[in-house]
Formats: sequence, C-alpha cells, structure tokens
Amino acid sequence: MISPKVLEEYVERVYGYAVRRTYTRDEADDLSQEILLTVLRKLPNIRDEQSFEPFLWGIAENVTKTFRRHQGRQRAMFVYDMPEELSLDDKYSVEDEEEAENLRRKIAMLSAIYRDIIVLYYYDGLSTKEIARRLGIPEGTVTWRLSAGREKLRKEINNMRESALKPNRSFYIGIYGSGEYDDEYGKPFPSEFISDALSKQIIWNCRETPQSVESLADTLGVPAYYIEDSIKNLLNRRAVIEQPQGKYLADIIILTDSAAEYDINSRELVRPIADRLIEALGTVADKAVELGHYTARKTKEQLIYAYSLKATRIAFSDISVDYPPIEPNYDGYRWRYIGRSENEKHYSGIGFHGVGGDGHLLGLSWTNWRAEGLFNFGIMPQVQWLDAARKLTVGAEQTNSEDFTKAIECGIIRKDENGSFYSNIPYLNREEYGRFCEIAHGALDPLRESVAEISKKYADGYIRLFPKHLNKDAMRFAHEFTSRSMLDHVFKIAIESGAMTPPPKEDFYCEIMNEG
Repeated sequence: MISPKVLEEYVERVYGYAVRRTYTRDEADDLSQEILLTVLRKLPNIRDEQSFEPFLWGIAENVTKTFRRHQGRQRAMFVYDMPEELSLDDKYSVEDEEEAENLRRKIAMLSAIYRDIIVLYYYDGLSTKEIARRLGIPEGTVTWRLSAGREKLRKEINNMRESALKPNRSFYIGIYGSGEYDDEYGKPFPSEFISDALSKQIIWNCRETPQSVESLADTLGVPAYYIEDSIKNLLNRRAVIEQPQGKYLADIIILTDSAAEYDINSRELVRPIADRLIEALGTVADKAVELGHYTARKTKEQLIYAYSLKATRIAFSDISVDYPPIEPNYDGYRWRYIGRSENEKHYSGIGFHGVGGDGHLLGLSWTNWRAEGLFNFGIMPQVQWLDAARKLTVGAEQTNSEDFTKAIECGIIRKDENGSFYSNIPYLNREEYGRFCEIAHGALDPLRESVAEISKKYADGYIRLFPKHLNKDAMRFAHEFTSRSMLDHVFKIAIESGAMTPPPKEDFYCEIMNEG
C-alpha cells in the first residue's frame, strides 16, 4: 500500500492546479482540499506507485468538473435578476459557464464592501438581516450596498475587459532623510516594502487624484481583494493616506517629467543675473588660486568649477525657502519616501555628498543629469577613501592600505608618469579655508538679494507642481535650488558664452576638501 505521506510532495502542485481553474483564493483552497481528500480516501485502491501521479490528476480532473458544476449552480442563483439570466437547470452548458465566469471576474473587481455582501446574499443564500448580523452593520446599509453592487455589475457586465498587471510607468522609490538601514545586514530600507509592481502601480495612479479600490481594480485589471491587501500594506507603511468616501492618495513626492522640465526651464530665471554671477565666480577663482593651496595638479580653468561650488555654498547657504523638519516616521527615524521617474529626461542637477571627521569636511559634488550632465562620476567614494587622499596631500603616512587602494580604484588618488601617487582632489587647510571664505563673501554677497528673489520664484513654481499635501516635500527639494539647479544653469550659460571651458568628462571630481 502507498503511504499517505506521498501526498505531501504534491500539495503545492495541486494548489497551483486549483488556482489556475478558479477565480478566488477561497475557491482555490476549497478545490485543492477536495482533490486531496478524495485522493486520500481512494489511496488504498492503488498498489503501483508508478501509477500514482496519473491516478491523482485523473481524480483532480473529475473533482474539478463536479466542483465547477456546483459553482455553476451557485452562479446561476447569483445572476437570476441580472440582465443576462442563466438557467437554474442542472444541465450547465459551456456557454453558460463562460458567461458565469465573466460575471465572477467582475464580482472580484468590486471592493470588499460590495463583494462580501453580494457573495453572502447570492452564494450563501443569507437574508439581508442575517448578513447585517454577521458583518455587524445596519440592515439598511446591507440593502444599499447590495443594490449599489448590482448596479455596478449591470453597468459594466457587457463591456467587461480582460487585462493584466502590466506597469504603464516605471519609477524608482527611495527615501530621503535619516535612518540606519543596511540591506546587506538584514535592515532593508523602508522603500523595499512598497517596491513590488502592484504597490508601485497603485502609488502611481493615486499620485494626483484620490482613487477608490474599484477604480484602481478597473484601471489595473487586478481583482479588488489584491488591491485591498496592497492598500493595507501601503497604509501601514505610510505610503498612501486615506481620503473621504473610501479613496486613497499617494503620500509620496514623485519627480516626474514635469519636474524635470521645470528644472530645465528654470534656466530662464537665472539668465538675468548669469553674467554677474559668472564674473563674480571668476573673481573667486582668480583670488583663490593665489592662496597657494594644494590644487591636485588642476588648471585654473578646471578649478573654477570646484571654487564655484564651494563659494556658493559658503555665501548662499542660508538663502532659500524654508526647509520644514521631517517628522519621525513609523520606525522612529526621520525620513520620507521619494519617487523618481526612470526616464532619460529626468533632471537632478548638481548634488553634494559631504562627510566630516577630525575637523575636516570631506565631500564631493556630482550630477546624474543623464541627458547632458557636466560631471560624470562612477561610485560615490566613502569617507575613509577621501581621508586617504587628504592624508596624501599633507604627507601623512598611510595606515590603511585597503582604503588607499579603494581611493586609487575610484580615481581619488592617482599615479603620475614617475610612479608617484597624488590626490586628485584640491585641499584647503584651516588658514587657507578661512581666507577662501572671505573671498567668497566679498565676491558673492552683493548678489545675495537677487539670488534670494530668484530662489523664491523658483520655489513658488516648483511647489505648485505637486498636490498640496506634499507641499513640505516640495519645499525641501526647492530648498536645494541655490546649490543644485542654479549653479548648474550658470555653468551651462558660461560654457555657451565661452566664459568657461567645459570640464573633462572622465574622473573629474568637482570639489575641494577643507580643514574646518
């Protein structure tokens, strides 16, 4: 006799078989259980183990036919007062079965508040009073939802469409702010929990206008109970917020093409003062190069980019719209989600990666404006690698060969034709940095009022690109204008006019390290 344990190897396969032949998880559970129980009862009748699998699938086919006939009669009861009536006769034709399956798909597209009542009333044969008692809601609510659910079916039954979950837009979800996360050591970033295809599609479709479960199910072609499960997770993860009338709105700022176009077009805001800024930055470069600091063997034409970044951060760092503080999230850390459209038009301008240690500010500026970026960097260096380069500029002994090697690999440290290593990043010691700050303020302070006015205009327009409940997120991103988009536009205008020479395209670190 074959041991019943043999069935354990087939449980998942039987469930998969049932899933492909049903339309809800409950039905799949029922069918798979019925198949396995039937096989278990008839197992003593089979002696040859090699015949077991054909025996199992033969029973599965027969059980499924009986199951579908039973479900067919229930579906017939369900649709007796619908536009297309089905026969209550025991003979259930293929045409009836197909029509009933279409109705079941449509039922699955309704949200739980309608679907549960329709199933209890038509499938389980409960009265409105019994449904009210079971669900703990007034009978009048049951009657209303039953009527509303039937109306939804009546309007759409003849135009039901088949669709699948196919992303109509791909975008990346990350976070900004602070928090201690590390995927490698089992501490995934919060965005990992909402980055599945369905969650992203829900977020995308709810980004501007509140959507109900039904509208999302209809748009995405996914049964409502899947939408509801995903919505619960998104609510718990604070990625969506609930709105009146059972609708949901994404609580994530998504930088789309409109934001990219706005950033690009904001160059026109900068043009009125571009010539004055270019002249002032040229003055900074002329005076800074006379400080005699470590220049990393760069020409003044190359150094002007690094000087400009450093000087504008010194002189204009307090010029911007307010930067609202980030409130603690559900895990206690201060962060917010951010979505970025995976589109070649996406514009992000110049960014700054700054880290400090032992009184030194070690940082690099970069851009990932893929369309026409000025600076193209590879991996963003770690502080230890930067510190290895700093020590090289002052002749300090290298104590960490691994960091030294990493700095060489990413181009922070280079070897010249004589085989000597040198830092590829300029450096200002404490005294030189103090004098540089004086130079920056002297050249750029006269432009502060104009820059502040431009920044406000930029912020006002930028905030209007997003729904009002995302104003704080928009203000935080608009805050970066003076160190991001504005200077990038100035560089582009200067290159167009011939006032500045384009920087090298490879391994050009546009930054100066300094002692604090």
